[in-house]
Amino acid sequence: SSTSLSGLNYVVSAGPSASQTYNLSAFNLTTPTGNITVTGSTNFLVSKDNSTFTTSVVVPFTGSALSSTPIYTRLKAGLAIGTYSSTITHTGGGATQKDIAVSGAVIAPPPANDLCSSATVLTVNAAAIAGVMTNASATPAIDSYIDVWYKFTPSCTSKYTITLSD
Repeated sequence: SSTSLSGLNYVVSAGPSASQTYNLSAFNLTTPTGNITVTGSTNFLVSKDNSTFTTSVVVPFTGSALSSTPIYTRLKAGLAIGTYSSTITHTGGGATQKDIAVSGAVIAPPPANDLCSSATVLTVNAAAIAGVMTNASATPAIDSYIDVWYKFTPSCTSKYTITLSD
């Protein structure tokens, strides 16, 4: 029933991703009984019960038809940070192969100072009247975590300029 599944994501070392599901059905198969083989890939695993995930599962049919059957997929655990895409293939019963595109990502954890309550304190030389804050930087781990929190308490009433750059 789907042509693609996306968003199979997890934070590195916290895999696998949550599963997503679609329904597999078929009719007018060329044999009265048989199997449809659902094949994932090296990184995307499939399941019939949302519990046991493997690279392929076999779904039996009778009467030249397969009633709606849920198929689950997820991005497997233990992958490196990066984006992943592949296809899930469906073969058997004399039907033309059908594919579903799947994609997901393993993302870096957010920086430790990602919340206001644990913001990184920027300090300036207490004797400064005005000046430039140097050596205060942070690099977001991935684009989805672009909010990095800092807290600044001025040491005098002079004008301060805080500049953020890449």
